[in-house]
Amino acid sequence: MARRFKSRATAGRHFLSGVMSQFTATADITVGASRGDGDAGTFAVPSESDVREGTGYGDGGTEFTGTLSVPDYTSVTDEAGRVQQICEALVALLDAADVAEAFYETVGAERVYTTLSDLSDVGDDVVVVVAPQMTKRARNSNGSYGRYVVVDILVRIHLTNDASADRTTMDNRAYLLEQLDNYLATENNCDLTLPDDAIAEYIETTDERADEDIRNGLGVLWDSDDLLEKRQVTGLVRVAYWVDESY
Repeated sequence: MARRFKSRATAGRHFLSGVMSQFTATADITVGASRGDGDAGTFAVPSESDVREGTGYGDGGTEFTGTLSVPDYTSVTDEAGRVQQICEALVALLDAADVAEAFYETVGAERVYTTLSDLSDVGDDVVVVVAPQMTKRARNSNGSYGRYVVVDILVRIHLTNDASADRTTMDNRAYLLEQLDNYLATENNCDLTLPDDAIAEYIETTDERADEDIRNGLGVLWDSDDLLEKRQVTGLVRVAYWVDESY
């Protein structure tokens, strides 16, 4: 039997205007991505190079893995010399400060044995170099013995031919040096615990255990010897530590 189909008229479709309330919050959308209403995301995701090596992040904390290498201070042995112990303790302290975002720029500290004139060009990057400046043994007024270790925390500044940009760079680096100086002097950071549990005590400019030459040379300093030839300035924070020892 043949079937008959009846056509049915369809009325025109109509849409009501309104505001959707189910959009994902911009704080949960990655910077650079937009949601349906055109608003852009504000969630900043660090690059892989700014996250500590082996640390997961992203979706579920496992989407990406950091590649930033942070030295393991526990690898420094009890038998290492005081200079090495103190320099590496400072590098570890500054690395931890980087992870905690204590400074307005990542400093990427590293330990070297060098002189100011031997430091290579670093362009516009911020590179903080922990370099020993001097060490000597001494005797306290109470008859105990110890060792001074003076360390320079160096920031190399490479200037250009843009006076305005150079001024901004110098201002930023001067502020960074102030931050470093203040950070190392705070109560929670000033003294360093060494691998054999000895304490390297931070020396203030008023500390009578250090001789006058040491006290007068501490603080934020500038070396501009390479300014004309290489257009480089080296800013540094000079700190000193005292470690009790027996001889």
